[in-house]
Amino acid sequence: MKSIPLPYRTIAPLLLSLSLLACANTPAPVGSVAKAETAVEQAREAKADQHAPLLLRRAAQKADEARAALKREEHVQARRLAEEAQVDAELAQQTALSVRAQQAATELRNSLDLLRRELGLPAPQ
Repeated sequence: MKSIPLPYRTIAPLLLSLSLLACANTPAPVGSVAKAETAVEQAREAKADQHAPLLLRRAAQKADEARAALKREEHVQARRLAEEAQVDAELAQQTALSVRAQQAATELRNSLDLLRRELGLPAPQ
């Protein structure tokens, strides 16, 4: 059986130690988790619970999981979950705003059609 050359035997533990040190120095993503929670709240304020409930639920769940990972000091996972929660919450918010804008546009068109009929004007082409 061949033995492993000395340089490789000394470099491998060094690289492993450096990678573990890098993981240990990952800062707590408190700001990322807070941004995710704020994004979830903004989505709720935009009525995402009515217009994009699945997206909002998924965002809230990921934000909760990010907070739990932060408490367990799993910073990498907490940051990933927080970022995903923020994106999901922003998508839920934009979806809700879009649905509400479409509803407002439909109501406006209906009002204009009614006004045209009352005035005896022809329908637009």
